[in-house]
Amino acid sequence: MEKDVQQEKESDDIRSVNVIIERQKSNIAQWRIILMCILLVATSFIVTLLRGSKSNPSIIGISSCGAPTWLLFLSFLVVCAVCFVIQVSRCQSEEKLKIRTNMGICKSDVSLQGSSLRSLVLGSLGGGLCSSLGLGGGFIWNPIIIGLGFPP
Repeated sequence: MEKDVQQEKESDDIRSVNVIIERQKSNIAQWRIILMCILLVATSFIVTLLRGSKSNPSIIGISSCGAPTWLLFLSFLVVCAVCFVIQVSRCQSEEKLKIRTNMGICKSDVSLQGSSLRSLVLGSLGGGLCSSLGLGGGFIWNPIIIGLGFPP
């Protein structure tokens, strides 16, 4: 009886991995990721319109740098964090399933465990911080300009 349950679980895992592999071969998986990115960009745009700035007033009439503005910004950050956790969890569960069945594993797959997961989180936090402070272009262009021999 226990052996039948184990075999049934293994066959369910194999079916699940086959579905994952077929989805990854098609464009559907890529479009799901692109759709989530578009959703985040649209949410960012809406939050920007709702918050307003010194030169452009809020479309709902809230003052800039007030509590409602920061609440909108923090809610956007929460939405971004939730999307991040959902995507990482989905990738981790698919990875565990592939490892358990020994199917669909590629050399180019990035394991989201341990140090690579820590690097992903730190890189995301660092990238978000740099882009919010306007440092992205400086980190890219300054070394290039210095490398070309121009003084900073």
